[in-house]
Amino acid sequence: MDISKGGFIKNIIIIGVILTAAFLSQGGYFKNTSKFFNFPLLKKGSTYSDNSNNSNLAKETDLVKESQNYLKNIYSNVSGEAVKRTDMAKNEISNVIGQQKNNIENNSIDAVKKFLAEKVLQTLGITPHDLVNPKTLECQK
Repeated sequence: MDISKGGFIKNIIIIGVILTAAFLSQGGYFKNTSKFFNFPLLKKGSTYSDNSNNSNLAKETDLVKESQNYLKNIYSNVSGEAVKRTDMAKNEISNVIGQQKNNIENNSIDAVKKFLAEKVLQTLGITPHDLVNPKTLECQK
């Protein structure tokens, strides 16, 4: 970008004026200046500041209160439903975990039984085929 020196200086001056105005507006320098502006919402006794039902501000205040109540009702319904679903999810998770624990226990017990049976038969010198009759596939007595 080609920025000329004049454009740069002009922008610096504009930024300086804006910052000066912002700085001075924070103090009491412009205190009397606000009297020139008409702010009907801030005037005492205006139709906007009274609490009659015909004023716009009262209507807007009522609308804000109604929307707050509506949001409170929604929040209470949603939070109640969230608690229910959280409890349902916890129960489901605990059931699944319990089933998996039982499956692991049963599988490990079966694996240990099989391993011990094979080792006992191996030390006795008996193969598993010697225990089963090939014709009937039943254990021999």
